[in-house]
Amino acid sequence: MGRVRVLRGAGPFQKDCVLPISRGGRYTQRNVVPACRSCNASKCNSEVTGWMRRKKLDEKAFLQGHAEILMHLRVRPNEEDGAPTP
Repeated sequence: MGRVRVLRGAGPFQKDCVLPISRGGRYTQRNVVPACRSCNASKCNSEVTGWMRRKKLDEKAFLQGHAEILMHLRVRPNEEDGAPTP
């Protein structure tokens, strides 16, 4: 999971939403990523890719890694409960 990690800090990690709850995001596998405390606080309620652009982080690597994890978990695009598909 280290490739997907957006964050430069060290653990312990917190759950961070790619699309913040305040902007309509939900706590599902498709929307939650690990975040160090510093990055999570910095991101606040920003959408993750916009935040990464402002911080000059590797957005493409994050999105590719996140997609690989979702494929591994076999999460369907309309998954509501966040549970992996059997």
